Amino acid sequence: MKVSPEVSELDYNNTTSISGQAIPGLRTRKVQSIVEMSEGQTLALAGLLQRRVDSRNQSTPLLGDLPIIGAMFRNVSYQRSETELVILVTPRLAQAMNPDQVPPTPGQNWKYPNEAELFGMGDLGGPRSVSKTQEDTVVATPRFVGPHGFDETASNDVQPTIATTDNRE
Repeated sequence: MKVSPEVSELDYNNTTSISGQAIPGLRTRKVQSIVEMSEGQTLALAGLLQRRVDSRNQSTPLLGDLPIIGAMFRNVSYQRSETELVILVTPRLAQAMNPDQVPPTPGQNWKYPNEAELFGMGDLGGPRSVSKTQEDTVVATPRFVGPHGFDETASNDVQPTIATTDNRE
């Protein structure tokens, strides 16, 4: 098995300016290894060390630039950070599947409304369920309707109602 992971992070020290926008560069760390192992065993890759020292210099304008006494008006701070990336790999061998074992794709069993159902009845669609006895027929349940969306109705036969007021007496 060949393992070659990499990790990237934004690097604000190497920025590029495009149309006045500062775009940070990328700092990438990579490791590559070839190993022979059985299914279920775990490989641990370590050693992607990152040591960084950030310094910050702050000074009072004009006073920090004076010789000798300017040191009282300056502040220099250092921040040291150290990280290590550990990667754990556990291989699992894939096996062939029969067509009846393949799970449905996302959205495969979703009922999409046509324009009349969407705009006329407020139907936003919903999941479909396939009966086990008749796999060729698809029954749509439930419907989602409502002024704010996704209010599940009790049955597909329920139509949205529009409240009207009659001011005639």
